[in-house]
Amino acid sequence: MHRFHMVVLGTGLLWGASVPAFADDAVTSTTPAESPMEPWPDVIIERPYVLPAGMLAAYADLEVARISFDVAGMSDSVTEEGLHLGAGYGVTDKITAGFEYAFALHEFEIKGPLTLWGELKLAHTDKLNIAASAALVVDLNASDAMGMSTTTETLVAGLGAAYKLTPTFEVFTGSPVGPGPVGQHLQIGFQSGAPITFDVLAGAGLQATPQLFAYASTNLAHISISNSANGFFGADFIPLSVGAFYAANKQLDLGVFLNFPDLKNAQLDVLVFGAGLTWFK
Repeated sequence: MHRFHMVVLGTGLLWGASVPAFADDAVTSTTPAESPMEPWPDVIIERPYVLPAGMLAAYADLEVARISFDVAGMSDSVTEEGLHLGAGYGVTDKITAGFEYAFALHEFEIKGPLTLWGELKLAHTDKLNIAASAALVVDLNASDAMGMSTTTETLVAGLGAAYKLTPTFEVFTGSPVGPGPVGQHLQIGFQSGAPITFDVLAGAGLQATPQLFAYASTNLAHISISNSANGFFGADFIPLSVGAFYAANKQLDLGVFLNFPDLKNAQLDVLVFGAGLTWFK
């Protein structure tokens, strides 16, 4: 499963160090490989955001969004399913580039957001993991103010940064793991009147076992630079994302996720959940 990305399904929001002190029979950890023939670290919390030079990661997620809403005292709900595909390649040990594409399965619509992304490793030590990322999102199935089909372009940029408080517990901003567009703080729409915003993201991750990594994250503040409105955790919204990754073997991660874009909004209840996998080569 790709690592903590953001995908739109209707109005649903989805939204990627030292060896832990595990028992002697734990999965053996390795440092990031200089060659794609050497293994990627087995313990997820130890991995850098970027891939080693020459390594390929391909990922796929099946996502379901259930949207419940109240209109004039009447309650209704809709369910939408979507598929999110992507891949990343280690250009060098410090640079990873890739793409993503998402589309709706119900009602089926092949047009969707295409994302071209790149990330740069800034630091990877026993305690600190930092990478900068930028992504161009071209939504081929967007709608204008009149409800007409159009194409929009948005730049998404920021930092993925994780700090290990213990060998098995970290706090982070952006995404907990990579690769992918791990920094999702700044968003700049290129259309006339499109919003420009900055989000303050925070989360925590736990390496519960040598194979299992779990996380929880939220958005502390949504700051309008132009054409939007400010929002703050608790006062205006309460978003929550939880998920887990399981390293099944040296080449395969499995994942599940559950996202609540806004637990505070009683009139619009959105739940996004799904599962996926990531294959490393």
